[in-house]
Amino acid sequence: MKAKTSAKNGRKRLKAKSKLKSFQEFVDDTCAALSEKREIKELMRRVIILKSNDVLKEIEIKDKNNKILMDKRNEARTTNANDINMNRKQEDEEKETLKALKYAEDYE
Repeated sequence: MKAKTSAKNGRKRLKAKSKLKSFQEFVDDTCAALSEKREIKELMRRVIILKSNDVLKEIEIKDKNNKILMDKRNEARTTNANDINMNRKQEDEEKETLKALKYAEDYE
């Protein structure tokens, strides 16, 4: 039994030694992992900035569209009000002419 366990332990040691890295390899791997993290953070910052710029552009476009729509709406209201006022004036003038005609007929 002892022979089997020592053989197993020997295999484990060989596997462990093969897994061990030199100090320089460890440092290189660590630097590579950190540089990847930095690159990912930079990319995320750029993506967020691009998205915020897009949002700002969308907000500006919406504001411009709302302003245009409000201007058109106000123009429509004023034209409608002007039309209504013109119609009232015409009706008033027609009533006055009818009254004048009635008075003229009464005097004749």
